[in-house]
Amino acid sequence: ARYILALGDVRKSASLAESIRQNFGFAARSTGGMPNPEVIWRTLLISAKAALAEKDDIAALDFFDQAIDVMDSISSADGTSTQATADKLELYRIAIETAYRRWKNSSSGVDAAILWKYVEGMKSRQWREMLSGSGVAFLDRMTEEQRDRYRELHARSAQLGQLMTFLSWRQRQAETDQLRSELEDVRRELNEIVSSLTVDFPAEIPLISEVMSRIHRDWVLVDYYISRNNSFAFVLEKNRWSVVELPLDYDSFFLYCYWMRNLDPEYGLVSPNDASTMIAGQTSLRLGDQLLKPILDVIGEKKNILIVPHDLL
Repeated sequence: ARYILALGDVRKSASLAESIRQNFGFAARSTGGMPNPEVIWRTLLISAKAALAEKDDIAALDFFDQAIDVMDSISSADGTSTQATADKLELYRIAIETAYRRWKNSSSGVDAAILWKYVEGMKSRQWREMLSGSGVAFLDRMTEEQRDRYRELHARSAQLGQLMTFLSWRQRQAETDQLRSELEDVRRELNEIVSSLTVDFPAEIPLISEVMSRIHRDWVLVDYYISRNNSFAFVLEKNRWSVVELPLDYDSFFLYCYWMRNLDPEYGLVSPNDASTMIAGQTSLRLGDQLLKPILDVIGEKKNILIVPHDLL
């Protein structure tokens, strides 16, 4: 379905993605009773891309929402060092770009709220996977009894998945359903073991109004999103909020940061404390104009700023 979409046959790709979701059997990665969540959210991403190719933003956003719901059914400790992580971030990136385009065309609060949901959902997912990754050596913290049980459950999970695939292929649905129930129990116990030894937290995203209600009157929250295609910031105060576009040259910003962070000052080529140092057409003063000045123009006399960074920031 992905290759067909790349070749330009949008409708055939969308139809194939839908067919895969409807007919794909259960497998070892079944979570919470959902048919193979990896296959489901990936085909939903293909469907979203197909909808965007047809210029149907509403349908695309609906597919994005469904895909994110499925991704959230997968433990953030599961596959954090694989291509899956990069692919999940690609899904969020396309969703953010779509929502941002709609907000720019409408400037409506509804579209801004959708944009906020995707930005904060992406950051939440990144932090959850990063924190769960801090428990990558959790096997070493297990007792011998826990370690043996964990390995036993892992082996049983893989065995059940293989059996279910075989029985589904033979159309022995009753036996497949019975094994599915056992697999859910095995997965649940595995997740309990992992959760007790790694870091995770609920994925629910607070509304803009909920965040604003917690901000002190003397403070302002600046929540950045930067990328090659779009850079902006949510600026939240006690009684008002706005989305501020940032005129950031991402490529030169990337090179500037790379040089400043990695080049040894002993070479004498750059000085981190020299505001006039120019790298790839950027100086710290120019970056200030691109990253900070648009924000300062909005917040006025506020002196206390809480910055939520993103990407290179």
